[in-house]
Amino acid sequence: MPKIEVTSKDLARLHPPDAGTYLFELVSVEESASKDKQSINYACEMKILSPGANLRIVYFRFNSKAPGMLIPLAAALQDIPIDKIEAGTIDTDVLLGKKCWAEVKDRTWEGKIQKDLDNFAPENSKPPFN
Repeated sequence: MPKIEVTSKDLARLHPPDAGTYLFELVSVEESASKDKQSINYACEMKILSPGANLRIVYFRFNSKAPGMLIPLAAALQDIPIDKIEAGTIDTDVLLGKKCWAEVKDRTWEGKIQKDLDNFAPENSKPPFN
């Protein structure tokens, strides 16, 4: 009989967080080909640091055809205004380990509820941001 390894990351996916505002840390950015192989999908793994949300992970996803979706997250992680982001390359390796606030929202995609991240703000901000 095979022995299957279950990691803390696997456990974190079992219990998605409730909708609300949390402090996050960018843990990794992974890329994969889109279904049609015409673009690249990016998944930013965001670990919740807020108290009471241990081992919770949410993914912020975007596609290479819409790289501007990364701008609000990159600005918040670097604690700079969005309008100060300049055209060019955003090096996600520089963003790893940085923290920001974000709002978790429930969204329905193909009949399933998914967790989306929105309303990014620098770590030194005070939520809520509305």
